[in-house]
Amino acid sequence: MKVRLERSFPLPGSADTAWALLQDIDAVAACMPGAKITERIDERHFKGTVAVKFGPASMGFRGDVEVLAIDAATRTL
Repeated sequence: MKVRLERSFPLPGSADTAWALLQDIDAVAACMPGAKITERIDERHFKGTVAVKFGPASMGFRGDVEVLAIDAATRTL
């Protein structure tokens, strides 16, 4: 199953600072509670896990992350 996330929101830092952070997949995962990069395969491929607890229910997911493209001009990845 493929998941595509698209979201935009204001950040309290400069665009250059935010762009540098968003290219660091380990740093992005560290900002997400329960998420962890478990393996770096190469510069664009990672393996990771996400653990979620909601009341008495707990769920764990593992999957692959692939950065398909990085465009510095439009700051998209």
